[in-house]
Amino acid sequence: MEILVGISGLLIALYALYSGLGLWMSAQVQYIEQGNEPMRDEDGLTILDHMPKAHIEIMKHYYLGVRGFLSRLSFISLLAALAALLVSSKFVVFLFGIGLGIDCLLFLTYENRAKFLSETSPAERHFDAMQYALLLAAFLVLAFDNFN
Repeated sequence: MEILVGISGLLIALYALYSGLGLWMSAQVQYIEQGNEPMRDEDGLTILDHMPKAHIEIMKHYYLGVRGFLSRLSFISLLAALAALLVSSKFVVFLFGIGLGIDCLLFLTYENRAKFLSETSPAERHFDAMQYALLLAAFLVLAFDNFN
């Protein structure tokens, strides 16, 4: 069981990194849209040049207003879940559940979800399905380990 808990911790860490990167990218999109000079790569391209429009729109959804607050809360919950896991606290289950639940809720309440999904590739959709299946498995492992 300890190995499964360790793998679950690794999955939470990767998900927290992925969420943090998403928040950073969302901040970059907002920075550019406010008229500021964007960061450019060696070819002179910005983040807007590398991403499909549908992805840029969903990043705005995740970054502004109440949704932005919730996105940050989700990220903080994931970081706190990692800390709780390191000190073997039962709070890891609740913190991870909050972070994962908020992220899922944000996606499910995205107004342009159908359009976004229609513009993604099958590989992207399969990756997301696998990612969330693994995260659910990690949540179940932690719940079983802490409450059995």
